[in-house]
Amino acid sequence: FLIFNNSTIEMVTPDGKSLVSAGGYDSDNNLKIIHLSTENADFIQGQTAITAVAISKNGKYLVSGGLDRKLRVWDLKTTALIHFSEEHIEKIS
Repeated sequence: FLIFNNSTIEMVTPDGKSLVSAGGYDSDNNLKIIHLSTENADFIQGQTAITAVAISKNGKYLVSGGLDRKLRVWDLKTTALIHFSEEHIEKIS
């Protein structure tokens, strides 16, 4: 499910084991992956203001986009960037 709170985007992975968080008023523009069983977090290095986040149905991939008009696809398990696109004309929302 998806939660909006003070311009923060939060999503729970399909398996219910992790929470992905992005944005917010005091954001450092990082994506945060919080492992709910341990409360440990992984951080994915920032980009400009993140305005959109999606998780694949199989829970393997995280997609982020923002005001920089770049689309990024991340491996949720390793947090590695696996695809980068600069083809958008407008901001991603």
